[in-house]
Amino acid sequence: MNWEEAAKLVRQTRKPVITTHEMPDGDAIGAEVGLAEGLRSIGLDPIILNSHPLSPSNEFLQSDGEPLVFDPAHHTELLNAADLFIMVDANFWDRAGTVGEAMAALNKPSLCIDHHFPAAECATINCATIEASSASELIHY
Repeated sequence: MNWEEAAKLVRQTRKPVITTHEMPDGDAIGAEVGLAEGLRSIGLDPIILNSHPLSPSNEFLQSDGEPLVFDPAHHTELLNAADLFIMVDANFWDRAGTVGEAMAALNKPSLCIDHHFPAAECATINCATIEASSASELIHY
């Protein structure tokens, strides 16, 4: 894993956008929310932006109205203003649906934090290991 490189990349950002796979489950949402809170604690202004809304069983994981659901008409400027894209619990941009495709097309610095096999080289920095039980475990790390 490239945690030192990831930390360096994060220190160079102010407005990261965090996303995860389509139809996010509890691990994906928990990882996003935990990461966003951690980034806020060091003075960054992250946004969580997903392709799909939370399922009713996961709505309790929402934090201050996030994750937002991607709408190109409303969120393209937000993606353009971002200086880092972070994908958790997925290792291919197309797994994140329309928001992932939009992020990939912008070709900005990116970070992937994942625990799935195969660990694809989809981002500028990839922190992936199949030894972790979950993406949330990696965020906690």
